Amino acid sequence: NAQYPLVTIDNQMSCIPRESGKLREAYFEKVRQATEATVLSPDVEHAAFAQVRQFLCQGCVQGHGWPGLGVDVGKQGTLEVQRGFLEAIHRAAMGAGPAGSACLPISRKQLAKDLGELESLLGNSPESANALGLEQIDCDFCASVVDIFRTALQLHQDLQKGSTVSI
Repeated sequence: NAQYPLVTIDNQMSCIPRESGKLREAYFEKVRQATEATVLSPDVEHAAFAQVRQFLCQGCVQGHGWPGLGVDVGKQGTLEVQRGFLEAIHRAAMGAGPAGSACLPISRKQLAKDLGELESLLGNSPESANALGLEQIDCDFCASVVDIFRTALQLHQDLQKGSTVSI
């Protein structure tokens, strides 16, 4: 709904550590598959987003302690979440904001600068950073996810132009 746009869901930042190797790569692959599927077929309810629909309805009492909303947002709700996802990745990866407004695409350099500013603002000591969860933020991990978004969007652009692309 344009009158009440969803900006964020309050959630702790959690990056998969570099040392996790295969787990990290498997996560990136899952992000790539979900992103490409959504970019290429935005009007289809995709499995990753159907899980969000289920989570909103039923929650996850065992894992997260949240009972959900008890309301099924339906296929249209899932598609709305997907549209929000597509808007967010356009902004993050390409610097395309709402109604064509421009912003800077996210880069590793900008992420590191923003993290440094956040640490300075909230307190530079390791104790304060750990208390806030900032130690979990890995700028390379985040930038890799944005790179996946950028690649999927570029694939879509190439396909629209009729380019030959191998997936």
